[in-house]
Amino acid sequence: MRVAIIGAGISGLSCAKVLNGAGHDITIFEKSRGIGGRLATRRTPDGLRFDHGAQFFTIRTEPFREFLAGETLKWPARRDFAQNNDWHIGAPDMKSFLRTIAGSLNIQLETRIEAITFDDGLWRLGGQGAEFGVFDRVIITAPSVQVQALTEFSPRLQSHIGAVHMAPCWTFMLTLNNPSVLDQDAYRNPQANLAWRGRNSSKAGRAATPECWVAHASPQWSTENLELDKEQALQMLLPEICQLLDASIDDLICFSAHRWRYAKVTKPLGAPFISDETGTLFAAGDWCLGARVEDAFTSGYELAQHLLKS
Repeated sequence: MRVAIIGAGISGLSCAKVLNGAGHDITIFEKSRGIGGRLATRRTPDGLRFDHGAQFFTIRTEPFREFLAGETLKWPARRDFAQNNDWHIGAPDMKSFLRTIAGSLNIQLETRIEAITFDDGLWRLGGQGAEFGVFDRVIITAPSVQVQALTEFSPRLQSHIGAVHMAPCWTFMLTLNNPSVLDQDAYRNPQANLAWRGRNSSKAGRAATPECWVAHASPQWSTENLELDKEQALQMLLPEICQLLDASIDDLICFSAHRWRYAKVTKPLGAPFISDETGTLFAAGDWCLGARVEDAFTSGYELAQHLLKS
């Protein structure tokens, strides 16, 4: 079976790993320069690392544990809130554990799929003025809004995915010239403009000095200020970030911002995946089940199991 998977995040890779292991012909198309989706780490020219997407993930199911294959580390962060599950990270960056999996797969990076057509029982993919092949099955693991844009031909997909909601997130990265006096490594306050701040340099595999922090604006603030440019967003929230870190702007070595348009699932589909009317095109992703990294894995994994059984 020839299968095209659009998206090389954890949903696409988990699905591809299972199908590839069963002997199917898998091609993954990824519009970005690298794999991992929101399992992202920003590197600066002088070697600093900021996990500006997912901050950590938990492990609650055995299939996810097997998928990780012991290639992650724990982050024993000092927290200002209770947490029952261990926090896990990739090292030296968040998607490190995915590279082994990706190495055995056919992944075409910087390839944007813009058109999907069904002809005589087969799917054809195109984009950027080129055609990318013919496939028996197509799996889209992009954010729900992007799935909608690619599948206007399917009333079934449009009606179900239209009920899904994903919130944006403005992320801020900064480095302190001198260590902060804060006792905790991770803080949460869902009601504040800044809903999260974490000491990135306290994670294994990252340089302990200089001290690096990542802050996430709340979904509400991010939604209200979604169309700001990076400089405007920094101008609005950098003073507040500095106040929370008990630092001044003069104490910062560097600072930057990143906008995630589709960062957090606030209303999921409620099923691990969905198909179109033909039963040969599927959509999967964290937006199907919830906001956790493991939800993204489970979506792709369950879809692969379904395809193998059918």
